[in-house]
Amino acid sequence: MRYTLLLSLLLAACTQPTRSVDWFAAHPEETNRVLVRCERQRLTDADCEAARDAVRRKQDERLKLFRKGA
Repeated sequence: MRYTLLLSLLLAACTQPTRSVDWFAAHPEETNRVLVRCERQRLTDADCEAARDAVRRKQDERLKLFRKGA
């Protein structure tokens, strides 16, 4: 019982909080690192989805700017 509790506490302390789409949009280098890990299936959590959404958001912003200039 003690070991289970200790292991649970250690695992909870080691996990990172999920980062938001806004956070990934502001940190493109880390976004790329996370996406590489997601593609290699070494990371399959909510960070993958948030990083993908941040990339989509940036692409949408660029497309809007392109259409305005055309």
